[in-house]
Amino acid sequence: MACSIDLLPTLLDAAGLQIPTNIQGRSLVPLACGDASTKEHWRQYTISEIGGSIDNQVLTITSKTAKYVRFKQAGQTVHEQLFDLQQDPWEMHNLADDPAGQTIKTHLTRELAEWESKTPVAKSVIVAKKPRNTPRAKAQSTAKAKD
Repeated sequence: MACSIDLLPTLLDAAGLQIPTNIQGRSLVPLACGDASTKEHWRQYTISEIGGSIDNQVLTITSKTAKYVRFKQAGQTVHEQLFDLQQDPWEMHNLADDPAGQTIKTHLTRELAEWESKTPVAKSVIVAKKPRNTPRAKAQSTAKAKD
């Protein structure tokens, strides 16, 4: 399983350049060249996170056969999804609360917790918008000043 974080190390490796140690991803070059030892030790999951802070986020862990999604608001889990990707590739049947899905849910949540314990939380960056320097923005600014 490959992730977007694998793009930079792959390009660096393909160009013959050293991959910095602080890069999270891994080069796909050994896999593309058929290196069996790399294939054996390749990741079994992909993990993605979306959100502006640790308090409000969506975390997803996906294996070849299942996908678990956790939605958090104010630091609390508010919704979970679990899908059997072999039986339900279109992700139509949420198994998060189904007793039949509890074994895989437990496994994926443990893997996700391990990843969270090893991965530093990114700091939120709030960027102030620059005023737009367009004729319309100038006209709106002038109109507001007249009011």
